[in-house]
Amino acid sequence: IITILIFSWLLGSIPAAYIVTKIFLHQDIRNLGSGNAGATNVYRVLGLKGALPVFIFDFFKGFIPVWFIIHSQFSYIIPESLLAILAGAAAFFGHLFPVYIGFRGGKGVATGAGVFSALYLPLLPACLALFVSVLLISKKMSIASLFTSAMLPVWYIIIKYFTGEQPDAYVLAAAVIVPTAVILKHKRNIASLINGTEKKLF
Repeated sequence: IITILIFSWLLGSIPAAYIVTKIFLHQDIRNLGSGNAGATNVYRVLGLKGALPVFIFDFFKGFIPVWFIIHSQFSYIIPESLLAILAGAAAFFGHLFPVYIGFRGGKGVATGAGVFSALYLPLLPACLALFVSVLLISKKMSIASLFTSAMLPVWYIIIKYFTGEQPDAYVLAAAVIVPTAVILKHKRNIASLINGTEKKLF
């Protein structure tokens, strides 16, 4: 279990936005644009050619540890769903506070999406539809990210209700904690939204 959590944290700490920007511009992404080490800031600096691989990598570094635990044949001394969530949380917080670049990482939207897609796949189309809809209406990535994050536990409960299943208490707890961390990482964006200075993505 300790090995899995350490691996997940180190995987989550790999700073795709930092690496891609170093390759293309030989600069630190945290000194460019908004200063955030995530796909949105890479998009503003490099366009889709840089943002797409960053988003894909950040998504799968959250997805892979969780998927591995759920689909492995190993037996664990704690519930499988709890270990999967802990591994996902390790990857998620590794992204937020990456050990390789001084613990200054991104906001966790893509990595969090990967974690919950592996935990409960029906959340992916529901959250994606909401995210895209809000983004197209507001044209602001921060609003789409914040709104979708806040709605994550609600979507989970709704989908479980309509499928006639009981929500997993561990997944529900994670669906509250992880979005809370995402929202807290957006505090500068929230201030900009209040002040009316938040930039549009397109």
